[in-house]
Formats: sequence, structure tokens, C-alpha cells
Amino acid sequence: MRKYALLGALAASLLTVGATAAANSTITIGASGFSPRNVTVTAGDTVTWSNTDTRAHQVVVERGACTVTVQPASSASCTFRTAGRFNYSEPSQRGAAWRGTITVRAAPASLTIGARPTVVTYGAATTLAGTISTQQANERVAVLARACGAGSFSSVATVATTTGGAWTLAVKPTATTAYEAKWRSATAAASVAVRPRVTLRKLTGSRFAVRVAAAQSFAGKVVAFQRYRAGTRTWARVRFVVLKAMGGTTPTVVSGANFRSRVSARTRVRAVIGSTQVAPCYVGGTSNVVRR
Repeated sequence: MRKYALLGALAASLLTVGATAAANSTITIGASGFSPRNVTVTAGDTVTWSNTDTRAHQVVVERGACTVTVQPASSASCTFRTAGRFNYSEPSQRGAAWRGTITVRAAPASLTIGARPTVVTYGAATTLAGTISTQQANERVAVLARACGAGSFSSVATVATTTGGAWTLAVKPTATTAYEAKWRSATAAASVAVRPRVTLRKLTGSRFAVRVAAAQSFAGKVVAFQRYRAGTRTWARVRFVVLKAMGGTTPTVVSGANFRSRVSARTRVRAVIGSTQVAPCYVGGTSNVVRR
């Protein structure tokens, strides 16, 4: 999860960077003053002062928010992250030509959302996380979800932003789910895929048990029983196994089968259910590995 450094109230609304910083707006420092003197930018934009004079000049933005010294044939920049009106000047020079104003408009509301991981096994959690464009703490972000097969989004939780406008929420989807984050007029979307939980057990001798857990039944679907070929480092199908209904506790539904398969002793085996068997609400899953 991305972490953002703590920004002080006003001073942190402007970040002084080096001469190579990209600029959204450029002010030229000439022998007779600034040109243009007044510029308007959007929060998050950068203003660059480019010095074409033969002597160095200092640029001081009011309230101690930003101070840069610009050498001849060089430039320096400040990034404005907070809306407002900021006066600036060259303190060693007199006259209106050496004073100017930067008007910073508020940026349109926006936010981000992402999931980590983006694919989970049934019963496991993932973390949704993002940031809001103002980078302010204690803002409320609403999180909604629409599970596979659902007709509309429903509320999951409302979370408060923390340092840097970051927010996080742990969720446990029971099927592939689309998520939305809403803040003010902004909306962002992400999705999380879910694979069934597949488990394989050796019973006795050549007998095995496979179980597939999800929020729906996979009775009638098939699982591939595979063995590992050490020589080629690949998995080879031994047989298909047809699943039956095995019960479960809401919302979990268990499908499974007990079966026989003759494989050599100490052979590593596993069970795999493919995406075509579990679509559209799940992606394929693979069991644990056991030895014959």
C-alpha cells in the first residue's frame, strides 16, 4: 500500500523541487522583472521560474510556503497542491514588475481504488486501498460492491481517509466482485476475482477425497486429478472426477467426490478445477499437493 509523508498545513501545499521539474506554467525572470507576473493554475500543477537575466534572483512565495534561488540561465519550480491565492516577489528588487500572484484553482474531485491481491481463494480477504485528490485526512469514502450475479451495487462500508488522503478497507468477497469507491462527486472502480477453495486428501491406499468450496454448488462439474512428472517438471492428467453435492454451511457450498486412482507410491498429486467449469462467477482453482 502506498504511504504518503505527512504534509504541514500551508508550507506543505508547495513543494520546492529541482531545476529539471516539469512545469505546467512558466514565469520568465528578466532584467526588468517577471513575465507574466500573474498566472492561474490548478491544484497539483507546477510553476517554474526561468531566469534569463545575467544575475541570480530569489523568488519568495508569501507565508513561507516556498523560496527558491534561480541562477542565470537556470530555473526552479514549486508545485501548488492547495487552492488559494499566493503572492510572490523578488525581495532584493523594488517595483510592481518584481511582484506577482499565483492563483490556484481547486482540482476536480477524484480518487483512486485498487485491490491487493486482485485474485483470492474463497474464504480469504483482500485489501482495497486508494487516495483522494485533496490528500486530506478525515474525509469519508463510501465503498460499494456488486457480487457476480447481483443486479446492483450495495453498500459495504464508509471509511475515513488518513495521512495524505489515503484509505484502506479489508474485504472478503465470496465470488468475483466489482467494487466502487465514492467521494464527493468522484467514483473509482476495481474488481476482485475469486477462485474456489480446492482441497485434496489421501484416504487409504489409492483412495482420495477432493472438496471444492464456494458460495455456489459445482455438482456435475469435473475436476482434473493430476500427477507430477519430475523428469519434465510438468503436471499430467490422470483422470477426471465428477463432483457431487456435499452440503456446507451458508454461504459456503461444498461439492466433492471420493475416488480411486492408481499412481506410483510417493508420487505428488493435485486436483485442478478449470475456469470453464466455474465461470462466470469464479476463476479456476488448484488444490494443495499430496503424496500418494
